[in-house]
Amino acid sequence: MTTTLSWVVEITRPDLCFRCSSTLLGGPDLANFHGKRIKIHNRMFMDAEHSFSLLKFYYNEVIDLLHRRAADFHKFTDQVEKDYKKRQHPFDKENWLKHYDVYSGYYPDIFSNSFIVSACALFEFHIKEICDLVKEEHRVPLEWDDMMGSVPTRTKSLLGHGGIIIRDDPPTIVLPPPDFIPTKVIDDKRFIADELWQNMENYFRVRNCIAHHGGVISKMRYQSRISEYASDKGLLIENKDQKELKIGHDFNKEVCDTMMKFFNRLTSAYYSTPLPE
Repeated sequence: MTTTLSWVVEITRPDLCFRCSSTLLGGPDLANFHGKRIKIHNRMFMDAEHSFSLLKFYYNEVIDLLHRRAADFHKFTDQVEKDYKKRQHPFDKENWLKHYDVYSGYYPDIFSNSFIVSACALFEFHIKEICDLVKEEHRVPLEWDDMMGSVPTRTKSLLGHGGIIIRDDPPTIVLPPPDFIPTKVIDDKRFIADELWQNMENYFRVRNCIAHHGGVISKMRYQSRISEYASDKGLLIENKDQKELKIGHDFNKEVCDTMMKFFNRLTSAYYSTPLPE
């Protein structure tokens, strides 16, 4: 059966790259252009990247509300104390102030821990959708469940089978006098794909430690990996002689930013890879 599609078309070939608005007739291969299979601009990439922008906004909003609630607690305490005195009832202020820890520490900790789990779940949801698309369009004879390892490892493997590779930015080359010999310049801002993949692996290790072991590193299979990473990121604490994770606000924001960058780079890699003939 033939379907009619009215959409923005992304033409991607080594010798041909443009976008046009058109109505196309296509079958399973979506569309054809001079006998060549082409890619239709798919919103799932944009939606995946944007979802982490929204998730970061949500995180900031909730944290702000928790901070305000903690600040309001002391104002509320003063009012409660006045009410007790008016009724001539004893008021144990020291015991009452213990409730402050709930708003200043307990609730934020629960939210921060649950947030990294949510971020990784959102990533897995979007990447599975994209991998299904790549599997169909690039004729990858494998399923998601055929892959072994973590979510990032499976993702990299399946995308690789489809020929979709997230690549490094090219190095910066300068021609310094007097010899004007091409020389590579160290650029800390240069994008390196392996660093992105490694970050993703580490985020999912943190997620697994939180979700399966309550943040207790000693219960993890590969303790040294997560301990070293947590120490570098300032997430490592000692609690009753055991190492645990304490997720900070900066880390959760970094996770959102990195996952946004991942889908941005993946979008470029996807559209720069021609479909098989």
